[in-house]
Amino acid sequence: MLHARGVTHGCHLHSQHPTEQVGQVLRRFDLYRNIQPFTRCLTCNGCLEDVSKAEILHRLEPKTRLYYDAFRRCVECGQIYWKGIHFTGREEQVRKLRGSGE
Repeated sequence: MLHARGVTHGCHLHSQHPTEQVGQVLRRFDLYRNIQPFTRCLTCNGCLEDVSKAEILHRLEPKTRLYYDAFRRCVECGQIYWKGIHFTGREEQVRKLRGSGE
């Protein structure tokens, strides 16, 4: 596949583990300075923008309404994001990836 005419950049990933694969791609293409976590939608890859809680209150589950105040929304599909339980783990993954590029 890397020999197809439309492919201008590519690399063979040696690892079977997604986290290691991300590191391989970041190293191969020197992308560490381009990491912009939590700016794209996981559903459609659209850009995320800050949105007020009042504007989306009707879409939130009761406990989310109670415990969270800061939200982002995809400008393409409308998916809502907030710094829930999962966020700390993802933030740690990004920190480790950035650290491996220094």
